[in-house]
Amino acid sequence: MPPPKGGFEPREGSANEFRSRDGRRLLDVQLRPQGVRDLHASFLKTAQEAARDKRVARAILAAWMPRPTDERIVREWRETLELLKPSIAERIALVIVRKDACRPLPEDRELRDLGESLRGRLGRLDVPSRGSRPGPSPAFFEVFKVLLHQWMLGRGPIAIGELMRRTGSSYPTVAEALRRLEATQEVSRRSNRSVQLSRFPERTWPEILALSGSFRRTRYYADPSGRPPDPQALYRRLQGMPRGPVAVGGVQAGRHWDPDFDLNGLPRLDLSVHMPSGSGDLGFLERLDSALRKVEPGARGVVVAIHPLLRADPGFEKDPKGRVDWADPVETVLDLHELRLVEQAEDLIRRLSGTPAR
Repeated sequence: MPPPKGGFEPREGSANEFRSRDGRRLLDVQLRPQGVRDLHASFLKTAQEAARDKRVARAILAAWMPRPTDERIVREWRETLELLKPSIAERIALVIVRKDACRPLPEDRELRDLGESLRGRLGRLDVPSRGSRPGPSPAFFEVFKVLLHQWMLGRGPIAIGELMRRTGSSYPTVAEALRRLEATQEVSRRSNRSVQLSRFPERTWPEILALSGSFRRTRYYADPSGRPPDPQALYRRLQGMPRGPVAVGGVQAGRHWDPDFDLNGLPRLDLSVHMPSGSGDLGFLERLDSALRKVEPGARGVVVAIHPLLRADPGFEKDPKGRVDWADPVETVLDLHELRLVEQAEDLIRRLSGTPAR
């Protein structure tokens, strides 16, 4: 799309990202994002942009939403701001653009003028294009996670055959996933039929975050008896149970992977359960706490989250003391994002990979 008014110029390699001529304002324009999860990933990307470059005085996300503003979007935006450092939160903004109006957050003249200038042009562009690239598939999701796991731990290239074995995917499926990452210049091939991520996948990561909820199909459990949730007690009980196709993720795994993990307490017990066939035995939950009952996403008092892991090789790591297995760092980061522990998730990526703050 052409640059919007206000002195913006296109950013190299992107059709919907712009920077002001003085370099102090960034703009990301999203045309019909796929629901609140997609917007949440865009929120995080905007915050990352502001955190990465201290010269940026304002990073703006403009989203074309043809239907009337959903208050859930506004609530999600405000809850995201509460999780960020004030020095970052005060430098990001959202503009919801509709056919008949726009809604800037926060309300100010610059954002309202920008929203009004975008209304007409985004409305004209809001036509599905033939041959447009489809979104990531569940198979791509598994291939991507294995590659990111390799990159985060600095394990170098992985043979395509090994990638097939770990994910349980056919060669055509893996080849298609690699072509997708090659299109964004985020993967490199070696002459010995091995591949690796060439850098942190900045362009694909927001898509993964936006769709991870539908791909992972997390199940939530709470104690309806009214007892205060005590995930720490459940974790200790799990340590004494026979080992099974279960690994600890979330905050506890964050502490395993990073001794400097910055969070006190345990908000809930996150468990990755290997279910390559799509279903598995969750009988261990009865032994863990017979009072646990499945609840809807967003319910209060969630004490356990079960994350089905569908690939052939779960990639669990044995605990040195032999008490539990640990979910891999990518699953751990996704758990943390689901918990909205955004800074902790980004810090974990940075520390494990040895890369500068993004």
